[in-house]
Amino acid sequence: MLVELTSADIPECMRIERLPGYDAFIGQWTAEEHATEMASPAARYLGWRTGEGLTGFVIFQRYQDRVVRLRRIAVTQPSGGTGTRLLLAVIDWLFERNPAHAIDLHVRPAGQ
Repeated sequence: MLVELTSADIPECMRIERLPGYDAFIGQWTAEEHATEMASPAARYLGWRTGEGLTGFVIFQRYQDRVVRLRRIAVTQPSGGTGTRLLLAVIDWLFERNPAHAIDLHVRPAGQ
């Protein structure tokens, strides 16, 4: 189920982004960096919850712009279908609540 995340979810976001191999693709923020970003009116954190807790999350930046940035997407089990469900749900969520007309994807080369 898609949910809006709060500061109480920051440890779970940090746990997910620190899974092996993710550091090369999505980066890792400190709790303070997540708290600052989460407090920004230009950002939104959304997560995918199951009975097991948070299994994935997304960070949108430039939320108030016409082109919203998908800064980060991470799931606990890649190739399990959660990422696809999460991405489709957050796209629907965004366009239902925001006047945005496009999403851009923040991509960083491996190791940078």
